Amino acid sequence: MRKILLGDTFFHGLVGFVLGTLLGMLLIVSLGMWGFKFAPEIILEISPLEIVSLGITVLLALYVTSKLTKKTEEDRIEKDLLISDLKEFKAEFVSKVHKILHSKTIKVVEVSSTLKVLRIALNTIIELVDKHNLAQTCAARAELDKRIRDINDLLTDVPQDAHDGTVISGGEISLTAERKDKVVAVLYDFNKLVFEVVAAVNRS
Repeated sequence: MRKILLGDTFFHGLVGFVLGTLLGMLLIVSLGMWGFKFAPEIILEISPLEIVSLGITVLLALYVTSKLTKKTEEDRIEKDLLISDLKEFKAEFVSKVHKILHSKTIKVVEVSSTLKVLRIALNTIIELVDKHNLAQTCAARAELDKRIRDINDLLTDVPQDAHDGTVISGGEISLTAERKDKVVAVLYDFNKLVFEVVAAVNRS
């Protein structure tokens, strides 16, 4: 916001300078037309109409440039906010998954609820990314939700014929090292996808 205010101040100052310069030139030409004499080396070949036309052209150019600059700054702020949200979400998600992995047993209902809330938070961010037409061509956007589902399945889904030694009892699961390694592998992939989305937003 501070950048935008500084940009507006600079634009107003520049407009004032241009107007002052053009008015000065117009005054000089007018004085020449009214009979005031200037030094011989000063040759006035610009008509008042040309000065006015030049002034309008310069002011229009400055106005368009100012608007484009302001729009670019606003777009940059939106991108930075979304990128910040994605990074904060990634940090929170990774932290919670690691905390779950370091637990002796996993409460299925609690873990499922936690991951569901995180999926909702992620989808909210992705909806904002789509709303602002950012990262539209980035396939990683759709893959992020799938990775959370994969992790949820690895942490809470234990088929009756599970052969990896994972045990479920009383709504709690004891994961084997093999299954934990699979969760970590998906987590690495998740981090890579977040990076791709952040990079795509930044390039948009």
